[in-house]
Amino acid sequence: MRFTDVALAFSAFIANAVAQRPADTSICDYYTTALFENNTAENQYSLLVALVNTVVIGNYTQPNVGIVVPGILAEGIYNGTNVNLLPYFDGTLNSTNRGGSSGESVNFLDSGGATPLKQNKAADDENSKQYKLLTHLYQFFGTLLGCSMQGMPAFASYEGDPSMFKVHKFMNLNPAELGYFVQQVGLAGASFGVAEDDLESVGMALETMFGLRCAPPVEVVKPLGPQLQAICIDQSCPLAQDAVCSKYEAPNTTTPSSTTTPSMPSSSVTSTVATGGSKTWAELRHQQLLREEPRLTSLRPKKRSQSSPAPALAERGPHGLPMRFVVRGAGRSFKLCGEDAKAPLHYIARHHKLFSRHEQLILHTSGHKKDKSAPLISIKKGVFGTAPVGGKNSKVHIPNFESYNIELHKSNQNNTVEMKYEGSKGLVKDKYAFTLFCNGRRETFRWYEANKLNCPEVRAIHKRDKPIVKTGMPKDPKKKRIGTMITGSYLIRVTDGAPQCPGDPNVVMGWDEKGREIVASYARGGSGFIGGTKMFFQFWGSAAKGQFGEDFTRVAAVTGTALWREQILEEKAAAQRRNRNR
Repeated sequence: MRFTDVALAFSAFIANAVAQRPADTSICDYYTTALFENNTAENQYSLLVALVNTVVIGNYTQPNVGIVVPGILAEGIYNGTNVNLLPYFDGTLNSTNRGGSSGESVNFLDSGGATPLKQNKAADDENSKQYKLLTHLYQFFGTLLGCSMQGMPAFASYEGDPSMFKVHKFMNLNPAELGYFVQQVGLAGASFGVAEDDLESVGMALETMFGLRCAPPVEVVKPLGPQLQAICIDQSCPLAQDAVCSKYEAPNTTTPSSTTTPSMPSSSVTSTVATGGSKTWAELRHQQLLREEPRLTSLRPKKRSQSSPAPALAERGPHGLPMRFVVRGAGRSFKLCGEDAKAPLHYIARHHKLFSRHEQLILHTSGHKKDKSAPLISIKKGVFGTAPVGGKNSKVHIPNFESYNIELHKSNQNNTVEMKYEGSKGLVKDKYAFTLFCNGRRETFRWYEANKLNCPEVRAIHKRDKPIVKTGMPKDPKKKRIGTMITGSYLIRVTDGAPQCPGDPNVVMGWDEKGREIVASYARGGSGFIGGTKMFFQFWGSAAKGQFGEDFTRVAAVTGTALWREQILEEKAAAQRRNRNR
């Protein structure tokens, strides 16, 4: 199929909504039919070529529903860590397994690089290393996604090594590198209109199959039996349940299916992934987290034993919300979730009004869009008064384009509240302040962008398996490394006469360096998937006890989400500017 035909097929698919994929239809078969009408081997191959090429080099087909895919050959950032996978492909590193006791340098971009990929080809020369690598990727993902026509002349069965560990053993990938790869797979699928549930199913499968250190053998290519598949083998990678590390430590550890012992834990992934068995992968991941908890607990300072033994997202918080909750993707909008992601607490709609470059976020009563529930809080940027240039005491003021307008749809107080932008000065990051009537008292709160290295109220909540931490617990004195930067913000109670820290604010959590009370914080999550975790949010101190009332609880949650979105959009805009200047 020609490149223009593929682009037209994607255009038609994106322009017309399709029904939800049946449970007994594989991901490959379903989207081949949706895009090309006829589910043939030729069309399945065309689908895999377009998908894999986009994973490798980023967007090259139009339209792409507005989703930018950098591609695995582009440098990126995953969960705060810089990632550059190109050296594994261009021969810079001795990372290719050619059967010896150490890795060798191989240039897998030896036949045109990105140019033939943009033409929906694997390479210019079919005898090149690039052609072999790309065709093996088409075949492997075709098997993983359940292409029923694979094995016919137009779409060959997988011809590469069945053990991904063996292929990648000298790369020694870490969680950020693997996570970035999985993220690009998800973005590529999303750019072609693949449904959220299907993206989450594939993402969970890839993370479980490749991302757990010392994972037991898994069958991907059925005729070849269970093989070692983990490629995240750095010591920082999470350890798999029923780990078989001795198999991975040997120089050549691939176990042929004919010699697999009955006692060796193994499983099959192809049918589950292909038909979207996300529940199976969620259960596996949950078991992994439960198994990791004792190890994580043993690594924490002994003083942290005060933390609650209950899961952090299950700890009750103020006014019907958990003490800590997550904001997850929900199509082009978001959902606010506690312990059970399948039972969201609130739906957060995202809207763009005509001729406005700013988006509006609306917190709804229900957790599902289909309920069409009443709005509770909405927030949008606008022009409100003036803002100082160079700090609040500056005599130079300009129109304040950065403030937010907060509308309280169900409240006993004023319907509209301004969250004013107060600028930045020196090392102090962006600040936003708002004032509410809380139990008859006027209270003022201010959001501060956190120091990426030294804000424990942000660092302590940036992963799902982090335990509950509360105001008054000791701070971790351990100095953080540059590679462990966490992005987020914290909300300070700045009302005159508000309580101050009774002790040293530098050694206990829940207070800033000036002794002011921290009442909320958020940290960016690590998932690039549409349905993944976007941010973690926690209430602290008086707010965790609900002392500021229901309006504050909702406003804090929505303003935190809005500021997180602003950081994301600013990063995307900066990346686009850098690309234009190249």
